[in-house]
Amino acid sequence: MKKLYGTLQVYQFVTLAVSSWSKLLYNRGMKDFKNILQQEYLRRVSKNPHYSLRAFAQHLDVNHAILSMVLSGKRKVTKNMVMKFSNALGLSPQETSKYLEEEISEAEKSFFLLQNDVFSFISEWYYDAILELTLVPKTKIEPKTISQILDIPLVQATIALETLERLELLKKNDQGRYEITYKNSINYLDPDTTTSAQKNYQRSVLEKSLEALENIDRKKRDHTSTTMAINSKDLQKAKELIKKFRHDLNAFMQRDESDLDEVYQLQVSFFPLTITDSNRSSYEN
Repeated sequence: MKKLYGTLQVYQFVTLAVSSWSKLLYNRGMKDFKNILQQEYLRRVSKNPHYSLRAFAQHLDVNHAILSMVLSGKRKVTKNMVMKFSNALGLSPQETSKYLEEEISEAEKSFFLLQNDVFSFISEWYYDAILELTLVPKTKIEPKTISQILDIPLVQATIALETLERLELLKKNDQGRYEITYKNSINYLDPDTTTSAQKNYQRSVLEKSLEALENIDRKKRDHTSTTMAINSKDLQKAKELIKKFRHDLNAFMQRDESDLDEVYQLQVSFFPLTITDSNRSSYEN
């Protein structure tokens, strides 16, 4: 039987595998400052989809072509860049100095890199989409194609691929094609915890759902809902049924004999419409 590896599920596996990933380690300093620039650019784009690389370069007071090469790894970050960009980004002298340090323990380097990349991974919808695209045989996994298929800026596609490779969630096979690294594992987010990253991820998925509602033909999508009165004691069982449905649908859609040609998003929401004593504090906060 084929294992499920829907890509929202990777976070727990990544976190548990830190100790075995010594090959991922980067020097904190110049290379990690590039990651800071990447994450800041993605943060701005997520708040304003029309925000351009040229606008970011203007904010940093640098030529946009140079910034593009820095973000894509084609040009190294210099100490002068660190000091100049840190000032533009409002980093404190203490924060700036840590990126100029050259000697940091292996454990610190691993933790820093992983935490930034994992947060970015689970809070942006297109990381999931890229991983699933590797399962579509006729799709060329490279920045330009991803940018066109997912309708995201080329820089975002480039950074996303680099991030997934660095975390070893993607690797190249003998034919030079990208594939998911951990195909035989079932990994999932803790259903009983909610972080800001998880909220950001779900928010971004809901936004994509709204876009589909407005722009995608009804025959190519399914937006349905049901309002029901319930006994709150049945809530946990309802969550279990929803989880089983998601796994069953994933298994059916990605069965061995299926001819994969598109990537779809399933988003399930189940929440109270009534404000009661048990959930009133959540609304008030």
